[in-house]
Amino acid sequence: PEFGWTGATDPTPGTGLNRYTVEIWDTAGSPSKVKGPYTVPHTVDTHSWDLPLANAFAGDGTEDGEYQVRVWTNDAAGNTSTAYGSDTFVLDTQLPAAPTTVTAPDPTSDTTPAFSWTGATDSAPGSGIANYTVEIWDTAGTPSKVKGPYTVSHGTDPHSLDLPALDAFAGDGSEDGTYQVRVWTNDKAGNASTAYGSDTFLLDTA
Repeated sequence: PEFGWTGATDPTPGTGLNRYTVEIWDTAGSPSKVKGPYTVPHTVDTHSWDLPLANAFAGDGTEDGEYQVRVWTNDAAGNTSTAYGSDTFVLDTQLPAAPTTVTAPDPTSDTTPAFSWTGATDSAPGSGIANYTVEIWDTAGTPSKVKGPYTVSHGTDPHSLDLPALDAFAGDGSEDGTYQVRVWTNDKAGNASTAYGSDTFLLDTA
């Protein structure tokens, strides 16, 4: 991950800021340093720094959890601040689970049908569910997306989406047929479920 900080000072008649010391600590139980120290030269605020690739966290979930980045200030005379600036973050490399149940009205003559879903999860120590991606697919022949994607914020189950009026199906029968609504789960770390929850419905307006 990338980290940023600002606001360090070295009051007059100090020798001036020279560099920063950065460490990453595990906050579970008794805090312990897990990465660092790293030295970052002082330049111009806002400072930023990327964790070196050689010290990357595991991408298989084994190191997922809450951490704290700590930054100390060092001046040109070699003095180091006693206090440090810090911020916490959750590392979440694992995908959330798609909804277990998706419901579409079937059959329906409604050109702006309502869909609902429930059962999505983001197992601990995940970052939590942020929102859902909803798409409608035509199932005739080779499946193809015909409407969406739509983003629905996560709240309390069951979640729902009414097809927007601007994207309504035709009411003259020209778009009648069988469709599938698909729902993916997105977590706060930007991970999206590979699988999706789905349900099929028949649109019949004629």
